[in-house]
Amino acid sequence: MSDYLIQALFAGLEPMRLFFLVVGTVMGIIVGGIPGLTALMLITLTLPLTFYMGDANALSLLIGMYVGGISGGAVTAVVLGIPGTPSSILTTFDGHALAKSGKVEKALAWAVFSSFVGSIISWLFLATVSVPLARLALKFGPFDLFGLCLLALMTIVAVSRGDFLMGLISGFFGVLIAMVGTDPIGGDYRLTFGILDLATGFDVLPVLVGLFAGGSVLSWAFGQEERATKDAEPFSTLSIPIPELIRHTWSLIRSSIIGVAVGILPGIGGNIGSIIAYSAAQAQSREPETFGKGNLDGIIASEAGNNATVGGALIPLIALGIPGSVIDAVLIGALTIHHIQPGPYLFRNNPEIVYVMISAMLLASIVMLGVMWYGSQLVIYLTRVRSSILFPFIAVFSVLGSFALANRWFDVGIMAAFSVLGLIMTMGRVPVAPFVIGVVLGPIVEKYYRVGLMATGGSHLPMLTSPVSALCLLAILALLFWPIYVRHRDKP
Repeated sequence: MSDYLIQALFAGLEPMRLFFLVVGTVMGIIVGGIPGLTALMLITLTLPLTFYMGDANALSLLIGMYVGGISGGAVTAVVLGIPGTPSSILTTFDGHALAKSGKVEKALAWAVFSSFVGSIISWLFLATVSVPLARLALKFGPFDLFGLCLLALMTIVAVSRGDFLMGLISGFFGVLIAMVGTDPIGGDYRLTFGILDLATGFDVLPVLVGLFAGGSVLSWAFGQEERATKDAEPFSTLSIPIPELIRHTWSLIRSSIIGVAVGILPGIGGNIGSIIAYSAAQAQSREPETFGKGNLDGIIASEAGNNATVGGALIPLIALGIPGSVIDAVLIGALTIHHIQPGPYLFRNNPEIVYVMISAMLLASIVMLGVMWYGSQLVIYLTRVRSSILFPFIAVFSVLGSFALANRWFDVGIMAAFSVLGLIMTMGRVPVAPFVIGVVLGPIVEKYYRVGLMATGGSHLPMLTSPVSALCLLAILALLFWPIYVRHRDKP
């Protein structure tokens, strides 16, 4: 383990940094447990506050929210049968079934402990894989990095919910939005339509706040989004018997590894990790018919799988500058706001920031275990806050956060415009993830492409002769034509 990581672990115990990490984790757990709110919304609303914080404190706060937000949904999924987050949907099947049979403590204990184990195993991969992967990436040329980023964007389009064409259009529109402003190479204005305020382009923060926070507020205001709430049954102290723990150890490890593998794939997220881990557990079970009726392996697979995607998704973010999920795209925006260049050069230029992020995930996982193990009852009470109180506060913070970016009402207007766009996309069932990743990856893809052309005198041939970029282009072609092939294959 690197000296930087050891130093970062000790530095993470500094009172102020630990305070922000604990606050972030607790807020993430609470928001993750409230149906209709997500860690993504919380992180985007918190970004403006990080302007006035040190880099390490800001990242500790945001990663604490990330870890806590994914885990928090398990509490309401088990106790109320209402998933706080999409990644906890499968937890309701077995968790709430077990709770209804009078074993709420047992179901909740396994959900919390599985979340912790998934986070820790994914942290082990993050701490050991990120460094060699980043060192390898430093040997890549601009066309190699262009191919990887473009493949990441296409992968996100391919796995987006709904129609493939809609995902492609959404991702393309995101890239188009990212191109507004000043040409980074030539210095000319493009797509500004004579509006001087657009010379610097669309800032990531008001775009994200509008899409996720503002869009949710409008969805609630127009009756498109309702939060379900109901009273919880009382429960007592959580515990797990040692023989039971030994019996389910392999299920914990298998589901966590699946979650890490899924998390590394760009743009997939915790809900897919949960589904694949759950399917694998059911396929290997001796009693597959008991899944959905209170099987512990179902709870373990869902929670270990979705929490393990956090560390898995941070691996490509840290090593390659490629977001493993939409939340990771927001974290890239946070790094950019703090003038930190994400990608392979992050290890070379800011190694201390990398290890702060890695250590923050470990400490946040430990805090998450303690808070959820002893404070789940409190989380349940906090989820009863009415929407009529909650969403107006979100609207106010959306406006304040957007204005605080540069003290411009223009940014508030951008936030409002993208709030409307978020509502339209929600109502039209257009996937938002490809759009967001397009906004974040668009400038990176363009930069590597144009730097590659400058290095080769305008020739595209090295893009085809380099093994890495050639393989990426082949994979992109496969992703584009596979849906067409499947459609024609399934025709009678």
